Amino acid sequence: MKKTMPAYVLLESVVRNKIVTGQLFPGDRLPNEEVLAKEFNMSRITVRKALANLESDKLIVRRPARGTFVAPGIPQNDKFSVECTPGVIVFDKAEYKSKLLAVETRKIRDTRFPRAIATFFNKGPNDLLGAVRRVRLLDGVPVYYLEHFFAADFLKHLSRRELQREYLVGILKRKENLHFGTSQMCIESIPADPDLAGILETQIFSPLMYGQLFIRDPLRGPLVLANAFMRSEYFKIILEFDAENSLTAVWKTSGE
Repeated sequence: MKKTMPAYVLLESVVRNKIVTGQLFPGDRLPNEEVLAKEFNMSRITVRKALANLESDKLIVRRPARGTFVAPGIPQNDKFSVECTPGVIVFDKAEYKSKLLAVETRKIRDTRFPRAIATFFNKGPNDLLGAVRRVRLLDGVPVYYLEHFFAADFLKHLSRRELQREYLVGILKRKENLHFGTSQMCIESIPADPDLAGILETQIFSPLMYGQLFIRDPLRGPLVLANAFMRSEYFKIILEFDAENSLTAVWKTSGE
């Protein structure tokens, strides 16, 4: 059975996203509790809890007898664009800083989403993989968390100094003479669990954009699996395709 987000978290996420992306401007007045409760089909107590969290984060101010307003001085964030064209994933900003969290070996059973990782590498839950974990910060705010998994033998080629300056895939390509062939990226929305919320300094259950990237070598098979977690208020996905020659599109859900 799937767990659903608490109602107050859903409302909080909607309002938070509108504020940080500039859909609501500093000084804009929010609808009152009664209107929000009716619009989102929830109780006023639930609305009050969502607004209290936003007020605690200094995103809104509540003025007795006047109403609730977007707080002044909130910087408006342009979203990072993630462009997905064949074989290329491009982030449109370079102002963020990368912070290396770990270079280590891990049992597959101790990773996030171990079933997908074990299937991709065709290994058992107790087999070891190399792992690199990094977080990227924008003006000191962690907005993007990335986990890479690969053969444990590759760890001997990786230094913390290089990983602070270069992409992992580029280092492996240069040092292991790898040839990256087909790749696949799956993207979905997930709620932040306590661990991810702590790393990205956001609220538990806040919506995250989650991408899982599979990279293969034409001859050597599976090479790298990456888990990417993005704070949804900072990112958007751009898909480019040839509309002239792509006359039909087939949409599939994970269950089809």
